[in-house]
Amino acid sequence: MIFKSSRIISLTFFAALILIPSLIVVLGSFKTDSEVYNKPLSLPENWNLDNYQRLISESDLEVSFRNSVVVTLLSVIFTLLFASLASFAIARMITVSGKVLATLFALGLAIPAQINLVPIYYIFRDLGLTNSFFGLVIINVTTTLPISIFILTAFFREISRDMYEASEVDGASPLRIYRSIALPLSRPAMGATAIFSLATFAYSRVR
Repeated sequence: MIFKSSRIISLTFFAALILIPSLIVVLGSFKTDSEVYNKPLSLPENWNLDNYQRLISESDLEVSFRNSVVVTLLSVIFTLLFASLASFAIARMITVSGKVLATLFALGLAIPAQINLVPIYYIFRDLGLTNSFFGLVIINVTTTLPISIFILTAFFREISRDMYEASEVDGASPLRIYRSIALPLSRPAMGATAIFSLATFAYSRVR
């Protein structure tokens, strides 16, 4: 009983931490500039849509939204493709090399992305990839690839090796095993990885 009550209280507290700032932002969108600074926690005195009208008329909202959708979808697709291929290979490699690869990808989680900003910018500038969709997709994929591989590798290792061995006896190639067995069974993990990547990319676009 005490555990259940403490869990409800803690979840309510964390929900409030998320909902209250979001509510302040939504209410602030209906206020004037003076109201936002002088009365940030109060309701708008006059509910108006001037801020939204100005946003639509003075900014390329349609272009920005379209670019975000294209970049996000391409990033999710390539992340799932590369992560699933790498995870499938690592999960089937029971030798030391498989463990080394898994460790290297796991170490990528410990490296803050901010550390690589300056060298990545110079590399992309020399390659002509700055201010381009392709360059942005590469950044998105590489930043989420370690965690995606970490998630999918754990799932692929749970698949019975008997299924892999039976397919090999029937003459299936590694690519056929990946396409016909590993991918269909990994739909829950792929979905979770896609949702995580989508949330990460969407957050980066908003920020």
